[in-house]
Amino acid sequence: MLIALDVGNSSINIGIYDLDKLGVSVDNFQSYAKSLAPCVKFKLSTSDTRCADEYAVLIHGMLSMNNISPLCIDGAIICSVVPQLTAVIIDAVKKITDIFIMSVGPGTKTGLDIKIDDPSQLGADIVANTVAVQSMFEPPFIIVDFGTATTITAVDKNNSLRGIIIMPGIRLSLNALAEKTALLTYVPIGKNPPILGKNSQDSIKSGIINSTSIAIDGFIDIIEKDFDCENINSVATGGLAECIMNSCRRKLIYMQNLTLTGLVRLYLMNNKHRKKH
Repeated sequence: MLIALDVGNSSINIGIYDLDKLGVSVDNFQSYAKSLAPCVKFKLSTSDTRCADEYAVLIHGMLSMNNISPLCIDGAIICSVVPQLTAVIIDAVKKITDIFIMSVGPGTKTGLDIKIDDPSQLGADIVANTVAVQSMFEPPFIIVDFGTATTITAVDKNNSLRGIIIMPGIRLSLNALAEKTALLTYVPIGKNPPILGKNSQDSIKSGIINSTSIAIDGFIDIIEKDFDCENINSVATGGLAECIMNSCRRKLIYMQNLTLTGLVRLYLMNNKHRKKH
């Protein structure tokens, strides 16, 4: 079994894949990509105050709750956008599995043609997302990841990753508004707020949700014009995607497990036959 870990700023998404049972390989991955789902998936909160032993206990406990023995795990891959936690999580997984953990970063075989100033600065989650979508759709395509930050990744018709847009995420914007203003408070995120709010809560929701959806629509329009294409495939992922998608004019294809799917493909591309140490 493979354990895939996506370490984000707010949470750590973990998926378990029984690749042998599914019959998935690097050669037939495209046939499985859109429907590939972990047999077990769980989430932990990101905390830089936890040590490796604490994360090991949490991961071991979640595996046990799902009747999975750590001894059954013979492959592991991690992508992380929290550098100070990467080694901690790797150490935690190693404590309970005693296997090599592949970390997505410089030197990882991705098959991507990355056209940015410094490819080493490209986030590991963006790499995983792009590798996943590459196996599902013909280029050009756009990936919108609604996380702590909202990112838009654009891949042109030549399959080259041309660049990324980064803007504050929905929850980050809400937190900043509540913390930096005297009369505005934190409001729960909701779908389809009215454009013109009649009270403070609806006004804040409109500003946050609708401004994000309008920005997404606008960026897609501009990228299409730059790429000289129409009806570009636009894929959405991230925990807050469903809050925004209904407010967007442009069609977004929702892929809940996109980053984990990309991690599975990266693992297969790089080290299918890793052995326990």
